[in-house]
Amino acid sequence: SGETKTKFENFWQDLKEEIYSILNRPEDKYIANEPIINSKAGLITVSGTYRQLKRVKKYLDILEEKLKRQVLIDVNIFSISLNQDSTTGIDWESFYNDISHDRTTYIQEASSGLITTASINQILQFLRKHGKVVSISNPKIVALNNQPALISVGNEYFYSIEETQIKDTSSGNSNTLNSTKIESVFAGILLDITADISNDKKVTLSINPSISQTTKTLTPNSTRSIPPDLTKKQLSSVITTESGKKIILGGLITKSKTVEDDTVPILGYVPIIGSFFRSKHVSTINEELVIIITPYILDNNKSIELKDTGYKLLKGI
Repeated sequence: SGETKTKFENFWQDLKEEIYSILNRPEDKYIANEPIINSKAGLITVSGTYRQLKRVKKYLDILEEKLKRQVLIDVNIFSISLNQDSTTGIDWESFYNDISHDRTTYIQEASSGLITTASINQILQFLRKHGKVVSISNPKIVALNNQPALISVGNEYFYSIEETQIKDTSSGNSNTLNSTKIESVFAGILLDITADISNDKKVTLSINPSISQTTKTLTPNSTRSIPPDLTKKQLSSVITTESGKKIILGGLITKSKTVEDDTVPILGYVPIIGSFFRSKHVSTINEELVIIITPYILDNNKSIELKDTGYKLLKGI
């Protein structure tokens, strides 16, 4: 995405400025030139005195060690069609009471969520008390330290833009060129996660989920002449946890309306009087998006195996 590309470009620009400030200290007699960075090749060229280069090497060694740290991010995204008594959202305080009998389960309040060691089955059992639960996605991503990971679940909606260009010819006349440009907008769930692994093996996650919907029912693959209107809800959270503990985020509630036709067989289709045997029922559905994020710090000294990414071996197949 464009945002991820911008963050990547900012990383190299920030690194260039940091190296230059380390190169040139007030006590240095020699003023070194700016480092030359080839971001595509990952190549850094630095010139300076022995002391200056030694400082830069020490900094780059520390930086490389931190950047090589990896984290597996296991994400579960659920949609809950809320019951009539839960239209304002899931009561997360009752989560404590539901599993408090299990003394081995850890629960902690975070800035905008919960941190727990409860199993997915325990969490699902709790969620089902508030409505119908549908699993939307369960992606797993391996990300480098402090590098953004982007997860998207949704549809692209295409629309066309008519462009007109007027070009002058050598004879003094002008030609009008008409062309059509296809653009698109995304509607669905976007989850932007950046993990920072500390020296004491804790993970700080910067989590930015958002959900966008079209205001009208549209066909994803069709092309229209104007971009569709979207509604968008998002939240932002920074949470520090340990490897293997689950972070639960909720609160993104959307409303949608459904129209159901009630028609009496045969009589409902009789001319003139048929309207008396037909009715429409409009109902409002409240859905809450629940995101469960489990980070696992990976050991750089060994290669990643399937079991590290959450897959299990099925025997007897």
